[in-house]
Amino acid sequence: MEQEIYYDPLIENNVDHATIDTIAASDQWSTWRDNLATEMFNEWMSNAVQSILVPNNGLDFSPVQSSPT
Repeated sequence: MEQEIYYDPLIENNVDHATIDTIAASDQWSTWRDNLATEMFNEWMSNAVQSILVPNNGLDFSPVQSSPT
């Protein structure tokens, strides 16, 4: 009779393994995260400003002058 055996490498021979109870961000990590967030925001803001300054993406929707009849 075939059976699937569940194998979890973290629970080998019923040995308790150390667990991570707490974590804390380092100053280096916080600085990197803040710089990344600032860079992403500045890029997004630049694109937002571009879409405001060029609302028609370069297309000309100015009124057409009627030709004299």
